[in-house]
Amino acid sequence: MAISVQLATGLGGAIGSDYVLSSNQVFVVEYNGKISRLDLVRPLEAVVFSGTVTMPANSSLDLTNGTSAQGGHIRWDHTSSDGKLVMRPQGNCFLSYFGVTNFDTITQAELQNPSYTQNDLYGEVPNQLTAGVVFGVFNNYRQPAANFDYAKVKVIQNVGGSIQVQWVSYRLKPALNVIGTGYNQPEDIKVSAGGRYAYVTERTGNFLRIDLTNANRPAAQLVSSGLIAPHQIALDEEHGQAYVVEYTATPTGIIWRIDLSGGTKTPLFTGLQACTGLLITKDLRFAYVAEQVAGANRVARINLATGQRDVLVSSLTAPFFMEWGDSAESRIILAERDPANRITMLDLSAVPVKVTTLVSGVANRPSSILQVRPGIIIVCSDSVITRYDLSSLFVSLEGPLFMGIGLVPVDHIINEGNNSTDGYADTTDNPGYLLQVKDAPFGGALAIMVNHHAAFLAEAMYYKLFVSQVKPIVFKPSKSQQIEPHQSFSDYLWNPVSNSFVPKATSPDAGGFYPVRSPLQIWYNPLLGYVLDTSILNNGLYVIDIKLYNAAKVEIPVGSIHSRRVKIDNQWPVANIEKILHDDAEVPVCAIVNSGSDQFTFRITATDPQGHLLSWNMSALWGDNKSVTVGADSYTSHISPTRQWAGVVSGDVPTPAWHATVAGDSTSTRCAHTFYLGVWDRVINGYGYIHYQTYHKSITIWL
Repeated sequence: MAISVQLATGLGGAIGSDYVLSSNQVFVVEYNGKISRLDLVRPLEAVVFSGTVTMPANSSLDLTNGTSAQGGHIRWDHTSSDGKLVMRPQGNCFLSYFGVTNFDTITQAELQNPSYTQNDLYGEVPNQLTAGVVFGVFNNYRQPAANFDYAKVKVIQNVGGSIQVQWVSYRLKPALNVIGTGYNQPEDIKVSAGGRYAYVTERTGNFLRIDLTNANRPAAQLVSSGLIAPHQIALDEEHGQAYVVEYTATPTGIIWRIDLSGGTKTPLFTGLQACTGLLITKDLRFAYVAEQVAGANRVARINLATGQRDVLVSSLTAPFFMEWGDSAESRIILAERDPANRITMLDLSAVPVKVTTLVSGVANRPSSILQVRPGIIIVCSDSVITRYDLSSLFVSLEGPLFMGIGLVPVDHIINEGNNSTDGYADTTDNPGYLLQVKDAPFGGALAIMVNHHAAFLAEAMYYKLFVSQVKPIVFKPSKSQQIEPHQSFSDYLWNPVSNSFVPKATSPDAGGFYPVRSPLQIWYNPLLGYVLDTSILNNGLYVIDIKLYNAAKVEIPVGSIHSRRVKIDNQWPVANIEKILHDDAEVPVCAIVNSGSDQFTFRITATDPQGHLLSWNMSALWGDNKSVTVGADSYTSHISPTRQWAGVVSGDVPTPAWHATVAGDSTSTRCAHTFYLGVWDRVINGYGYIHYQTYHKSITIWL
């Protein structure tokens, strides 16, 4: 359950917003013509009360006046389950546990940062409330006005059933301040990196630049005009540009790129309809758009280079502005407006895209979402701004859960949202790395690497592996859309008794759950989590997904990389010397060539059916360990954005023709010759190339 805190009320149609980390402030545009600033750390208005009191068992404490009250704000109470004493939040109050810390150094600012819950704090075994422990109290319903917002409480002693506490309660100033007026139906705002300037879209068609220290409309600078109902902004200050989408009733809306210095507009894609939301990937290759189309409210991905458009989800309700859910750009958080009034997450790494409701029943007409830190989002609705703590819903691991395949790190398996070019390994950015591969698909047995240590720290006891094909959904031998492989795999585990590594098999239990490795164990391959036999899969693009489970075998949702699209190719390359040609005539196998020139060509096929050829090499062998290269080629000379190279199919090589004569070696033209053709494709198992085919033919050259 998401814990909510109302940050501001009474807004005049809050729509677009932006978060400035350096000042911990949110800037928001209100549709009634205002720009407002929300201070997430509210300044102090007054110290409401401070005191020390002893609370007997089953008593409550009012933190505004120090009296014992039936309701109060905190209660020292016996539980009904085990009869132990606990400290309980009362009414609309929430608690946050700080542990033993310096009570005097905690200010009202520090009290506003932690997450608060309505969980009890144990005063007996396990005893969380020993002398010196400090906890915070957040009052989410400050009525009457003389009440408090936050309080800090210190345990002085906890003996004999009574607990003595010291506390200070604080009332804070309003967080929301109007800093600019006079705007004509503003839709979105994005703040520059320095925090001084901002860019705003007005529904009337303007794109403005604003000095936030002088933010009224007459002082705004017009950067560009003539837009049709511009909505969400994607700001790319590094390249001096911004991206804006238009909201149009017909499918004529445009994604514009606007030069921030001169205001020049460049159309990148035309064909949007009722488009509200826009995200641009960090590499500037893809745009994600939200469109409000009757019967098909959708989010689509657009390749800005090719114009290819893929609808990812078409079952939303009035989707509006969007926010990246993680740094890997594998998740999108978006607002669905009335009547749904909810916050939704799209997991782009899942196939099909997984749609999850994060928060339902939010204030009417949510428009924009800001993720101020992992698990904490701020939602701007029509008249209310609310903070939601989602940290209990998702576990953010230290690093990715899915670490990679063999020696290939997970982020070096290309995932750009393109079914044709995703799933390949590329490690050429690190010339010193021991595995150098470019655009390499995967095959054979794959060592799936799992972040066991982070999983263990997240209190996961088990994990599972799931594999699903992207297109088409076909498996061998079953027709299931998703498989859950259950093979055992083996590794070496250090045995301190025998002082040696001993073989140890890891097997799933009856439910298919694999155990998370304990950090106390020493495994030779500490990240190994599974060995996936890809021979059960057809060639194509697959999603490999890892899921975590607690001791009760209930899934623990993970907020870091847990899946990857991987290209599988278990088809071998083809090698064939079709003909040996001498002076334009075919030389039969084992024939003797005793006249004419010393020039030869060869009709060969050196190809890969999936277009994944790495290289071919043809050599001539004769006499006493003599050999030369006849011809060769490799993918490094044919690198393409499609990641395809088929090689040679019934082609004549080399050009120019090969000369048999080797200076100083009389046997080079008076001996039996064997011609070898070797062909590699780019398929790897995570440690190296695995597919190699050869072919040879022999003749005698006697010239």
